[in-house]
Amino acid sequence: MESTYGDRLPRCRADTLAEIGEVIRTADEDGANVLVPAFAVGRSQEILYLVGQHFAEWGLQR
Repeated sequence: MESTYGDRLPRCRADTLAEIGEVIRTADEDGANVLVPAFAVGRSQEILYLVGQHFAEWGLQR
């Protein structure tokens, strides 16, 4: 049995995207790196896809 969320409902996608964007912006402002644990290939691919989709919005172009 898989139990990613246990007895909790996952948060809405818009909140997740906002949080990822904030983490990336904060790391950029601080000159820091963002480490993404890649223990789940599907989730890692999804994060890379989201970064590509929101590249300009999250201020990643230089």
